[in-house]
Amino acid sequence: MRPERDFADFDRSGSALVLQLRRDVHTVRVGSPAAIHRMRITIARIRAWAALTECSEGRRPWRHLKSELVWLNRQLGNVRDLDVLAKNVSGADTSHARRVAHDRLVRATTSPRFTKLVTDASRWAGDARRTTSKRDVRSRLKKWRRKLMKRASEFSSMHGSEQHSFRKKVKRLRYGVELSVVTKNLAPRRVKRLRKPLRRLQTSLGDLQDTRQMTERFKLQPSAAAQQRKREEELLEDASIALKKFQAK
Repeated sequence: MRPERDFADFDRSGSALVLQLRRDVHTVRVGSPAAIHRMRITIARIRAWAALTECSEGRRPWRHLKSELVWLNRQLGNVRDLDVLAKNVSGADTSHARRVAHDRLVRATTSPRFTKLVTDASRWAGDARRTTSKRDVRSRLKKWRRKLMKRASEFSSMHGSEQHSFRKKVKRLRYGVELSVVTKNLAPRRVKRLRKPLRRLQTSLGDLQDTRQMTERFKLQPSAAAQQRKREEELLEDASIALKKFQAK
């Protein structure tokens, strides 16, 4: 999703993201892997937008909505994990488990709880009045980048959970940078320079986390487990290269 095409302006970005949830729910119910993955990305973008504008701080409606988005993301993640397993581990039979997980997802997205989530999200995004200036947004992005740069030097010594937490911060900065396009808070060249290494770094760390989860959660055959360990080493090396490129920007 290209934010500069989807969002007319920054103040309406939250509403546009909630609308994206509505658009994708029908194909999610059908079982489309792409739609399931896209909805998870939309949830992450909503959280980045809320953090970037600081409308998430001290607002009771947002705290409740955030917990509901976590619930929805968990339902989506249960199916997404199986899709990743089937894609990356040859011979993995996930058909039954995926049907069960997808049935639960369908029940979740057809429940009154989901309907209320979307309704509350639409109201929250529409009612929230931005008091954040462009200067504040730019300052926040710089602050996020400084924190990432500081943590980046410790990446090689991080444990798996710490690297996963680091990835979340990478993801937040990437989506924040992309959302800043509509406010022109960052020059187009600056956005382009940051977006590419952030995207590669997020992808590498995401694939690394997926690989680790598969090894931990699913009982893989010895050959498949060895294959995943080798892939984990390769992804860790790729993440280190992507991190160095990000640090150079």
